[in-house]
Amino acid sequence: MDPLSIGGLAIGLGSLAFDVFDHSIKLFRFFSSVVEMPEEFGKCRLQLMIEYNRLLAWGDAVGLVRAAHGSDIATSLGTNANELCAIVARIGRLLEEFRELNNRWKNEATSDPASELAVTGEMAAEIDFSAKVSGLAVIHTEKLEERKKTKRMKRLAAWASKGAATANRAIAHPSRVRWVLADKDAFEVLLVDLHKLIDRIHELMDTYQKRQIQETTAKTYLEMVVLRNDLRDIKDMFQAVVSMMEVTKSSCSTDPDRSETTHETLRDLLLLKEIKCVSDEILSRLHDHAALDVTRSMDDAIKVKKYDNVLFNECFTPNTSGFIANGVDPYRPRGFLNQKGTNHEVWVEWRAAEYQMIGSVEENESIVRTATLAAMLSIEKPRHLLSPTCVGYVDDRRRNHRVGWIYKMPQGSTDQTRLRTLHSMLGNDSCRPTIAERVSLAWRLASSLLYLHTVGWLHKGVHSGNIVFSTECEAVDFGSPIMSGFEYSRPQSNKTTSRNLDPTWDIYRWPSIQNEAPRDANFRKTFDIYSLGLLLLEIAHWQPLHKLMAFQKWPTPSAEYCRIRAWLLDEEDLPPFKNNPVLELQNFIGDKYWAATRRCLVAYGEQGLHVQEGSDQSHPEIGVGIQTVFTELVVEQLKAISV
Repeated sequence: MDPLSIGGLAIGLGSLAFDVFDHSIKLFRFFSSVVEMPEEFGKCRLQLMIEYNRLLAWGDAVGLVRAAHGSDIATSLGTNANELCAIVARIGRLLEEFRELNNRWKNEATSDPASELAVTGEMAAEIDFSAKVSGLAVIHTEKLEERKKTKRMKRLAAWASKGAATANRAIAHPSRVRWVLADKDAFEVLLVDLHKLIDRIHELMDTYQKRQIQETTAKTYLEMVVLRNDLRDIKDMFQAVVSMMEVTKSSCSTDPDRSETTHETLRDLLLLKEIKCVSDEILSRLHDHAALDVTRSMDDAIKVKKYDNVLFNECFTPNTSGFIANGVDPYRPRGFLNQKGTNHEVWVEWRAAEYQMIGSVEENESIVRTATLAAMLSIEKPRHLLSPTCVGYVDDRRRNHRVGWIYKMPQGSTDQTRLRTLHSMLGNDSCRPTIAERVSLAWRLASSLLYLHTVGWLHKGVHSGNIVFSTECEAVDFGSPIMSGFEYSRPQSNKTTSRNLDPTWDIYRWPSIQNEAPRDANFRKTFDIYSLGLLLLEIAHWQPLHKLMAFQKWPTPSAEYCRIRAWLLDEEDLPPFKNNPVLELQNFIGDKYWAATRRCLVAYGEQGLHVQEGSDQSHPEIGVGIQTVFTELVVEQLKAISV
């Protein structure tokens, strides 16, 4: 075959790939956007959205999402271009056949001229729907409109059924299509076929593209979790993921591990989000009915063991051979917990409980939050969420004004294993990690915070005193940090109440909420991210913040602590330090680390997380925006650093 013919064939395959891909995505959008779908179809609908995102992730990897129509993507499709086009076309045919088989949906679009004028914002409406699926769906919708202007689909007839025009008319007004389908079994069969076909096009990619697909899929899954706050939606989505995992295991996939890990992460995040939603529902009912029995309300959702002071003292035996840092830490004692006759190595994290009137709404809120946190930390979690595993909690608020969470010791611990905080090691050259280890540690902690925020939880105590490592004979595994100090965590929809803060750690908090002022201010994701920026600064320099800032009187409270951010960002004169530790990052650890750290410290605006200071960060779409910027410009930048 002559070069011109080969070139023409490549262009033809590329154009065909665009056509069949865009058509299949349109049909996915059609089924995902119909209204009034019965509750029993909730799992199927969410599973369809997940498959929608998996196809988009593949399309993004081969260049079908962002490129203009007619772009040369034959190289990306590789030697399997014909099979890939055939499979994507088959996906479109399956969706069309299903639509025709169940052709009972009702298009309520009106032909009234005035109504037609009212839909001039059609493109904006489609983008608005796409935003509920994923950011990648928005990008594809925008690019699809651009491609429509340059070239109409000419090759579709050979690959799709004759009913495409009808589907396209319905898709033009997705919010006006009413679901009246009754055959749920047929829907589930369709989903199994779609999952296997999309698995196959993933398998046909090279190693680099597979990794790219996995990373893109993981990001869109996180967006889906952030966007959903309804308990029924969360449960349906969880069942959808479980069904997908069962299909993958039963199929003859040649590369199941990669997608299975991504699905397991989504499943675990949904479990965490479910606990958060249950907690929100209980708290909402508590405010409506102050006499609500919160203990009974939590029985079905909170499975982790609760101890009172007497029972805990009977079951817990202190172990004085291993301690946090260089001495006994009364807030994190080690010991053995006897459960059903078996001793388990554990450590306990104690925190003071504020006095609240017995039986008051405030006390019941605190009870719910304490138990919810224990439940969240007791279940299987994504591997990037570096939290300890909770095996029980102690509610001793009425006798000793304290609460505690009981955590398993890290795997492989012995009687001589010691738990040390990052803060206790900063400045110590004998345990100073390499630059590569410090960068890796920074990335792990940023990833952990990302996953925590994904399920709608805030840490509210991000600092080096809450990062713990297990050590053996002074050897430290910096690849296995534990993010602790979750005692201030609570669903971000709840208002922050006054609390007894150790002034030692006040310097790590956002300036306006230091010294508990204002006491009723809502905590925000950006406040956690700002604290992370200070933590990244400490890790890079391997010095505690108070030394980097040259504070002579720390930890004694001082009014100058609220100026830390302004000094680090060169917004105020007369800083206490000689050389700005943020600017110094560029000299010894590189621009990417510097840029990621500075973005965390800025927090707001275009140089921060692209969010305005007064925005409601608990709003799902704003939350997705923060998460996208944090993922791409902080987490991924740290991961990309090569030392």
